[in-house]
Amino acid sequence: MKNLKTDLSKNALKTVYLFYGEERYLLNAYEKKIKDKAVDPAFELMNTDKFDGKAVVFDDVKNALETSPFMSEKRLVVLRDTALFKAGRKDQTEAFAGTVEHLPDTTVTVFVESEVDKRNKLYKAVGKAGRCVEFKTPGERELAEWVCSLASKANKKISYEDALYMTNIVTKDMSVVERETAKLIDYAGQNDVITREFVDAACVRSFETRAFDLADAITAKDANTALEIFNNMLLVKMSPIMVISMIARQFRNALACRLLSDAGRDFAQIVAETGQSDWIVRRNLEKSARFSATEMKNALADCLEADLSVKTGKMDDKTAVELIIIRYALNAGLCPDKS
Repeated sequence: MKNLKTDLSKNALKTVYLFYGEERYLLNAYEKKIKDKAVDPAFELMNTDKFDGKAVVFDDVKNALETSPFMSEKRLVVLRDTALFKAGRKDQTEAFAGTVEHLPDTTVTVFVESEVDKRNKLYKAVGKAGRCVEFKTPGERELAEWVCSLASKANKKISYEDALYMTNIVTKDMSVVERETAKLIDYAGQNDVITREFVDAACVRSFETRAFDLADAITAKDANTALEIFNNMLLVKMSPIMVISMIARQFRNALACRLLSDAGRDFAQIVAETGQSDWIVRRNLEKSARFSATEMKNALADCLEADLSVKTGKMDDKTAVELIIIRYALNAGLCPDKS
């Protein structure tokens, strides 16, 4: 990513790029930056070729690659989801690999792929002639800082802590974070400061966050709140069987944090070993402190049993979730040891 930014800032584009990765917001943004640098908007249609899908034919692309730009220094060729960077299209992959090593300086080629194999011959050829760039979802600190920056551009202020809170309750997809930040800015109205209360009022909590809130209410032994959260999850069309799975995941993650803590790992080590964010680990440690390790193991066993009962038709799915909530929110500590 750093090298790509340098290419753009110095207006020194390579002849070929491969863009891939989970963060499509960033990928799309940098694809646009490449286009803006490579092609004069006045002659964009005459200097841009796009090829989509696995049916891309090498000879057609080769012709586009070798065409001289019209009234412009460069042409742009974009190839999307070609499946050339994984097994299955050996002949086409090798043909393209031989071509990208000898592209004219007047052409900028961008491959945009969903899946890549780094052992692939074309991947290696692109890496040698240009750049292979993986777009990963930014970490929680980067996302929070980005939210602060977006707010600042709109002449609003949000504390880093509240921005961090916001990015942890909405999905980590940057396009969603941007949209939720825009909603926050609008919701703040004439207020210069965006508060946590605004975040709770305006932002749509992700399914995972709703499950986290549900597990929090269960471990806090607050059955009424837990049942209210569950009913709200049903209103947004979450299936009870999915809720069972998400409750199990919350207990499993909390148990992992608890066991690592009991083994003497410090906070940073728990974050590194679980792969959870700082904010999530902190909440999981709080959650795990309310239950014993045995109770959390029992909860996992009960979730598995409930899932099986629903799938075999022995129990209604909504009832299965309600029983788990009531058992652990009302009778925590009274469950038999299932270990």
